[in-house]
Amino acid sequence: MTMAGLLLLAAYRLLLIDAGLFTLAWALICAIAAIGLALFPLASAKFQRLDVTGIGQILLTHTDIEAAGGRTADGPPAAEVVQLLRDSTFWSSLMVLRLQTVSGRTLSLVLLPDSMDRTAFRALSVACRWVASRSRRAGA
Repeated sequence: MTMAGLLLLAAYRLLLIDAGLFTLAWALICAIAAIGLALFPLASAKFQRLDVTGIGQILLTHTDIEAAGGRTADGPPAAEVVQLLRDSTFWSSLMVLRLQTVSGRTLSLVLLPDSMDRTAFRALSVACRWVASRSRRAGA
């Protein structure tokens, strides 16, 4: 059960115990917190696009939900070149991409097969494994 669900359950049980002013205030606080927790992921959702070039460069583009839906006022967002770090993980049902930007900032992207089209997940997995094998050979 999620935190929002637990807070709503707490609010419901508080109302069943006693209908006093203090109990009603706590129930209202729990309900407001539950609604905020339920809506928070929608407000902060971002889309990130990864492109792997033929020479092994990885381009990361950050976009908002509005941009993914085709509702942008400006031009396309700028992509930045990132480097795939050695501690990235590639499994058939999970990829944890550890990426480092030119400025030194490290990003972790957790990708599951249901986060994108199955063929896109497979293609990205193959491309990232190829980039990782090239960087290991070059570094060794």
